[in-house]
Amino acid sequence: QFMEAVEKKSEPAGSLGPSDASALLGMCEAPGGIGFGSMEYLDGRPDAVQSIYDATLAYLKTGGRCLDCAEVYESTMQVGRAIADSGVPRSDLFITTKLAGLPTNCGDFHGPENYKAVRERAINHLKDLGISHADLLLMHWPGPPANQETHQTEGFSRAHANTLLSNQDELARACTWEYFDRNVDSAWGFMKKIRDEGLCKSIGVSNFYAQHLDRLAKSGEEEQPAADEVFIDCAHPEFELVHLMRERGIVPIAYRALTFLPVVGMAASMGDQTQEKLTALQAKLGA
Repeated sequence: QFMEAVEKKSEPAGSLGPSDASALLGMCEAPGGIGFGSMEYLDGRPDAVQSIYDATLAYLKTGGRCLDCAEVYESTMQVGRAIADSGVPRSDLFITTKLAGLPTNCGDFHGPENYKAVRERAINHLKDLGISHADLLLMHWPGPPANQETHQTEGFSRAHANTLLSNQDELARACTWEYFDRNVDSAWGFMKKIRDEGLCKSIGVSNFYAQHLDRLAKSGEEEQPAADEVFIDCAHPEFELVHLMRERGIVPIAYRALTFLPVVGMAASMGDQTQEKLTALQAKLGA
């Protein structure tokens, strides 16, 4: 069902144009279309960030053209260096990236709304990537970019954001519905301003589920997100969520879609039929 939804080439609502939609929806159709996630390894390896440079450069050199980045990733500058060293023209790339949390200020849980600070965050992030604009800019998750005890003074703190993300209990405590409901409208408004200033071509969301998309729609907002990037793989297909997105013209983007495929192969040796179904689908698609 998920693959059937992806195969339908209907034009999404919002600011994502037909050519951009094709770039996203066609990720499985061309050698250069498989998206490359640039999040660094979180296993404590001393060469973790450098390895992302090597992997990104190899991906680009072998024809890959769709990069997925984020303000919170430690690998950002290495990805930017790989883009520059690859020699691939910027016009040939589709770069998706994300601003941490709901971007309403410099990155403070308690701080007042400040579009100038959000704009500066976007500019600094793009500068680290070595590009003037993103093709698709997303709000990374439906919550704050730092916990309640962390107070920003000036500028965005990647360390503060990663501290929040590394503690699931703290993340759950910070990402309340109250916080989301209070901040999502202003955050989305700031995203539109960033887009209108030419810092990105299209805007969307990440880790938004049905209740988040419903709330954004109920605000009277006519412009829906162009895309929603969520965790989807063969064991977590999110059929209902994908169906909802497609109904609203929101392009579904799956992250970590291939990460656990080795586990599927292992399960096949124990009688699970998922691998068999995927192989049949691969043959059907000619992938």
